[in-house]
Amino acid sequence: MATERAIDQQREALRANLLERLEKQIDLPAWVIAQGFHLSPVQKDLTKLAFANRHGETLLLMKDVEARTWSYQTDREPIERGTVVDLMVRRDAISLDDCVNRMAACIEPSKQVREREPAAYREALADRDNTLRRAVARHVATMMLERDAERSLEGLGVVRGSFDRWRFGSADVVLADPNDLGHSRYRSGDRAMVFVERPIDAIAYERAHGKQHATYVYTGDHPSDEAKKKIAHIIADAPPELTIVAAHSRDRRGATLSEEIAELAGRRTVERRPPEFGNRWADQMQIEQRHRDSLSRLNRRPDPVIDDVRRALAKALDAGVDQSAIRTAIVRRPPRGREGLER
Repeated sequence: MATERAIDQQREALRANLLERLEKQIDLPAWVIAQGFHLSPVQKDLTKLAFANRHGETLLLMKDVEARTWSYQTDREPIERGTVVDLMVRRDAISLDDCVNRMAACIEPSKQVREREPAAYREALADRDNTLRRAVARHVATMMLERDAERSLEGLGVVRGSFDRWRFGSADVVLADPNDLGHSRYRSGDRAMVFVERPIDAIAYERAHGKQHATYVYTGDHPSDEAKKKIAHIIADAPPELTIVAAHSRDRRGATLSEEIAELAGRRTVERRPPEFGNRWADQMQIEQRHRDSLSRLNRRPDPVIDDVRRALAKALDAGVDQSAIRTAIVRRPPRGREGLER
């Protein structure tokens, strides 16, 4: 019995290793085209390559430029995501052994060339009109810029793995000053609408006070008269349960901006909340990060468990998952062992 179990474990380990190798070799854009999808003529977000089929289903593909691997996600709720193997298992309800055989047939040029799937995959991979190749090149260039932008955010004090891409958009956009009035995404559970100068100030405020329950409006340093009219309409149309917060800088210009927001809000109360120290919220975030870095250098003890949790939380935030729901799930997790079983 023990020998059979050991053989099964060895077989599973070998299959897992083979699947990992095949996943890295399969070109996912060509694969989804072989499954009846086509590259969407309109690409709204260059960080996600959009493909659609004749049934109206959309797949969004992303390449990890560090690991050089592809992944996918759907555009509908609940979001489905994973690798090419996950895609095959979920769509076709096949075994992992069948996944190995299908991928191997597509990659090995001397086998099963007359079967429909390998032939369609190689035709898509050939990309005779160069359309797919150009789209992938744009996507990879965008992802490299995004990677560099995320590193820049870390330098500004955004802890690695804590950037809420779902809320704020791409890191590259966040680093830029708004040319006009801008805003973050809104969740139905939000309890505050916060006005700040720039997206990076919004990220800093979120880290200190937002707690996944605030939506943000970026005014810039000198909003135009047209922008002020828009702000008045935004506040008037905002749900009455939203608290309006003016979180501009601590200096005279920030105070003036906050006073203008209060005037535009009419009868709605506006809470003034400048940073506790530093001029802007982004300044406060940088000061706090420098302090953490100095403490870390004095007593550097990396915690791999915390790092893993941080990466998992970052993925959840990208998917738009409420951080408070994650905390609730962790707190409510039943204890392990006999006590957990008895419950």
